[in-house]
Amino acid sequence: MYTTKKLKDNHINLFLITETNEHNVVNSHYTYIKKFNGLMYDITNDHNKKYFCVKCLLFFRSEEALKNHYDNYPECFNNTPCKCVLPDKGKNFIEFKNYKN
Repeated sequence: MYTTKKLKDNHINLFLITETNEHNVVNSHYTYIKKFNGLMYDITNDHNKKYFCVKCLLFFRSEEALKNHYDNYPECFNNTPCKCVLPDKGKNFIEFKNYKN
């Protein structure tokens, strides 16, 4: 994920889709994200309106709270974006062995 250091008035978000075919040819293209909050909406079980920071992916309950985040935490845009690394299929279970204590 690449993120900019500054938000502009005419800021847009792009989603990069990359796939490799059977001949190891990489095809990539960008897709315009019209509603970033809509893309991120189902990330939680809470289905109230959410406003997401495009840099750190924290969400807020109001546009005012998000604006406050942008105005009062400019260091958010100096940080490296977070990356979720999920376990491979088949290794995505946790087993508790000492559940008696």
